[in-house]
This record gives sequence, C-alpha cells and structure tokens, in this order.
Amino acid sequence: MPKLRLTATGSADGAAEREPGSGRELPLNELSAGAAATVVSINSRRSARMARLSAFGLLPGSRLHLLQRHPALVVKVGETEVALEAAVAREITVRCSHD
Repeated sequence: MPKLRLTATGSADGAAEREPGSGRELPLNELSAGAAATVVSINSRRSARMARLSAFGLLPGSRLHLLQRHPALVVKVGETEVALEAAVAREITVRCSHD
C-alpha cells in the first residue's frame, strides 16, 4: 500500500512557508511536553488514520500544544484534546514554535 502524505503548502513551489521565529522540524513524538508547534506534514499508509486525524483538527498548518508525553501523548488542537500512541505521533512532523 502506498504511503499517504499531507503537507502544508504556502508557496508556488509547494514548500511550506516559515513563520517568523519558527524552529526546527521534528516528529511529534520528539516534542517536549508543554511545547507549541505547527503541523508540517502527516505521513501514513492508512487512509482511515489520516481521516481520523483530520477530523480531530490535526492537519498541516494546524497549531498544537503537547500537554503530556506519558502514558500517551496528549495534544491540544484548538479546543480539542487528543491522545495519540507514539507510533501515530511519529507519523506527524511538526515545526517548533517559540510561544
């Protein structure tokens, strides 16, 4: 099954626009608890997983806060809190924010 990828695009060449003060890109499971980030891309072989994450507001360009790392990663997107397994969080690439 081919891997599905959602990415944030903001320019004619399809590259994501960098926000002022933005940090490095990393998998969500490597983000520190309490940190804020913007979703850059989601890579998954499962279309149902992509649809579920989208329904929770986890889309490229979405801002999130990592509330906790253990026993599961819990992120807040808007007013929604979502618990994610580490395997799912590894499929989400984020760009650290400084706020």
